[in-house]
This record gives sequence, structure tokens and C-alpha cells, in this order.
Amino acid sequence: MAARAVPKRHRAAALAYFGGLATATAIALDEWLDLRKWRTVRHVLTTPVSVDMKLHTRVRAAEGEAGQGCVDWPAGRVLLQWAVDGGVPLRHGSVLEVGAGVGVTSIGLALAASCSSDAGGGGGSDGDPTRVLATDVCDSALANLHRNAAENEAPALLRVERWDAAGGTEAVRRLSRLVDPRTLTHVIGADIVSVPIGSGGGGGNAAGGEAAGGDGLEATLAALLAENPALRVTLLLFNRVSGGAVTALAGAAGMPEGGCTLDPALARFERRCAAHGLRACRSPVPEGCLRHVAEALPLRERGLWALGGVWDGLQLYEALKLAYELLRERDEEDLELAIEEDEAGNPIVKFAHHSNRRFSDKVARDTSDVTGATITDIDCIFGWNEQERERSMQQHYAGLDLASRIERLARVTMMV
Repeated sequence: MAARAVPKRHRAAALAYFGGLATATAIALDEWLDLRKWRTVRHVLTTPVSVDMKLHTRVRAAEGEAGQGCVDWPAGRVLLQWAVDGGVPLRHGSVLEVGAGVGVTSIGLALAASCSSDAGGGGGSDGDPTRVLATDVCDSALANLHRNAAENEAPALLRVERWDAAGGTEAVRRLSRLVDPRTLTHVIGADIVSVPIGSGGGGGNAAGGEAAGGDGLEATLAALLAENPALRVTLLLFNRVSGGAVTALAGAAGMPEGGCTLDPALARFERRCAAHGLRACRSPVPEGCLRHVAEALPLRERGLWALGGVWDGLQLYEALKLAYELLRERDEEDLELAIEEDEAGNPIVKFAHHSNRRFSDKVARDTSDVTGATITDIDCIFGWNEQERERSMQQHYAGLDLASRIERLARVTMMV
């Protein structure tokens, strides 16, 4: 009996069926057995008008959570968008990233800075693009970070170095071999605070240090701010007990809202900051920043972030000296001041009335140990006799360049 021929359309359907089944099986095996160790992730960046071209980064990241420093965590992508949205200047800056991981933030920021136009138009050193120092303590993360920087043809604005952010003043001393801490303008980090497990750690758990007498990340931030009071420290941390599936499951279980709303790791970070004379000011990520990130994400990724509570859980932390909080407690209503120039080109402070001047003078003196302002600078800037003050300022600032004058004024007025 002759065999009956199978129609072509039936063969095509069978091939499609078995091909799909094989693909699904391969994906399932990959998920269960972790066969595929690495993947390439592409991030499209929404850039400001000062950046001359559309930017995207491609980074190699590890699958799963083995080796935390090689995972493409959502916080790194959001921190990058926050930075280019205005959180970090693309000109005149010097940025240190702690726990850079796969390098999404540092690489993207360096690329954006290299493509930015000089808004001031002055050229020269005043128009120099922001430089970025990406650091990590994990060897596998550093090797992958070097690879990603090369793959993205990152400009010379980006340096990749090994640095352990735990250790307080000792960590700052080690950092000084790489960069002068006094020249830094910003310190940033994404998802680098977690409760340490054991003594080993992988991938940039910078907030450890319990075994070393508590000299973890918080002690290092305090030492950096003591060295450089004008430094801006901003960390994007993930509150893993807020939002997304966590909130949904808690609601389904009948748990009232407000029971445990702060990740123990973040609560511990806030306490340790206070112990080192810092205030960890927490705020939500700006909606515009989250919108820019969401618009650039694939739909599947956007949904996974929502299920994981990423959109609700990410929190911006700014580390400030407690002197700022002291100022808030005794803040004077309707404090009005403006920074202008006198006829000689010196920066001067103008006040609405004398009570503002008295209040500002007291704040500047009380916080001089934190700001580094000298009593002579305070006397010159907040002197009572206007004519005598201007004459004293001209003598005091003689021979100083404009940058030095502005720096002195900034130290005196930064707490005001």
C-alpha cells in the first residue's frame, strides 16, 4: 500500500509546533539550570537638549543573582536617568560612583558628558566636561566593568578603579591615591546598601563594616564630607518591602498598611548615618525621571519592574551634615538674600533687612567647623558697616582669582 504524502501546510504547522516546543523547553531549562550565564542589555537614554545626540548603552550582565556586582539592577538605570536629568552637571563636575557594578550609570554619564555642549560658551577649563570615577570592590564586577566600558567606547572621561568604600578615614586615604577628595563635586551610588550576610560579600555591599568596628559606608561618607563640605552625596536605594507584589500580598493576607514600610537595611543605614553625624534625607524619585525610564523600557521589562515594586521602592537619599538639620530647627521666616557682584567684580551678599544678616552671620559662625569658612571671610561678607565691609572685602580678596572668591563665599553661605 502506497504511503500518503503529507501536505506542505501540515508539515509547516508541525515544524512550527515542535520548534516552539523546543524553544520553550530550552528557555525553561535555562531558567531552572542557569545554563546561560551572561546576557547583553541595551538601555536607551532620554537626554537633555544640551546633549548633541541620542545615547544608548550596551552592557554585559550576569543572569540570576550569583555575583551581585555583575547583575543589571534597575536602580543603576534609574540613577543614570536622574543624573542626566539634572542631578549631576554634565560640565564642571567630578563624580565618584561607589559600587558601579556593570557600569550602566558611570558609562552612560561619561557618554552624556562627552556629547554635551558647553552651555556657558566660555570654552577653556570652565567648559570641561564632567569626569567620572567608577569604583567597585568585587573582582568579577571590575573585570566586567572594564569590558563594558571598552565595548561602549567610553571616553577618557571615565576611569575604572578598585576601591573599597568601607573604612571611614582609611577609605578616604586610599581614595586619595586615585583622586583628590577635595576636587570631587558628587558621590553617587545605586542599590549599594544591604544587610551584610557573613563576612564575605559580593558585588559592592558597601554598607558593611560591622566586623571592623562599624567603619562602613556611612563612616566613609562622613569622612568625605569632613574633607570636602561642599560635596553632594546622593544614593539611589531600593526599599524592598514597599510597593509591587509585596504590598499586594500583604493586602491579600489582611495585613494593615504601615506595618513594615521600610527595609531593615535602609533603616540601619539611616541609624548609622546619624551615629556618624549625618542626616540621610529620603525622598521619592522625581516622576519625570521615572517616566523617562518607563518610556524607554520594553513592555515586558516595565511589567516586571512593577511586579517587583521597583517604581514604588526606589528612594533617593542625600547625606547631609547634621548642621543642616540644626539650621532647619531655627530657620528664620522670610529669609531673603541674593548673591551679586560689586563694582570690582567681587561676589557679595545682599540682604532684605538686617535681621537676615544677623541670622546668617550666626549660622555661618556656628557651622564654620563644618563648612571650613574662616572668621575673616565671615567678617568680610557679613560685616555690619556696608562701606567698611566692601573696603575690607576688596583688601581681603586682592590677588585671588574669581574661582577662589566664589569658593570662599560658598563656604560662608552654604548653610544659609
